[in-house]
This record gives sequence, structure tokens and C-alpha cells, in this order.
Amino acid sequence: MCPRFLGFIRFSAASVPNTALPPGTRARAPREKRRQASWAETVVFNLYDAAATDRKRFDLGMYGLLDSLALAGLAIAWYFAKLLGRSYQQERDALEAARKALAARDEIMGIVAHDLRNPSAPLR
Repeated sequence: MCPRFLGFIRFSAASVPNTALPPGTRARAPREKRRQASWAETVVFNLYDAAATDRKRFDLGMYGLLDSLALAGLAIAWYFAKLLGRSYQQERDALEAARKALAARDEIMGIVAHDLRNPSAPLR
């Protein structure tokens, strides 16, 4: 098993197979070396493929997280827009009602002031 160190693969002595040749087999040494090199290439390619798969999985997870955060941000923005829009509409309606009430008060005060100055005007 190859230990991992900060995301990089570090080879240890346990990751290389024991290919010591028995005595008297010198003629097969180049073939054994080729087999060992082929095995090492296979290990490196397998580790690279595993790392690439991990990277793709990580990328998909990060994009999924970013999509979720963007969707949550849009939902929050929509909520506050509705909340502030509703309060703005309520404030505008209250201001219009206050203006109407002030206009009605001014009209009544004008009538009362006129009647107090000219109490006999309605009798004529």
C-alpha cells in the first residue's frame, strides 16, 4: 500500500515487489527488469487514474456545492426583495391614507372656521 502525503503519492519500499533473482539465473535478469519496469508503469498509471478519478469526483462535488450556494443566495435575495417590496407597498399605502386624512381634516377645519366667523351665513 502506498502512503499518501498531502495529496501526492509517495512510494515506499513495500510498494515495490521483491524481485530478487535466485543465484544462477543471470540470463533472465533483463526480462525480470523489464517485468519490474512494466509493473512500476502499471502502478504509476493506476495511481494516476485513481488520482484523476478522485479529482473528477472532487470537481463534481465542488460544482454541486457552488450550485447549491448560488441557489440558496438567490432564494434569500428573492425573500428579502419580497419582504422589502411588501413593506414598501404598505408604507406607500399608509402615506396615501395619511394624505387623504389630512386633506379631510383641512376641509373640515376650513368649514368650522368659516362657520365660527360667520355664524349667520347658513341662515340666510
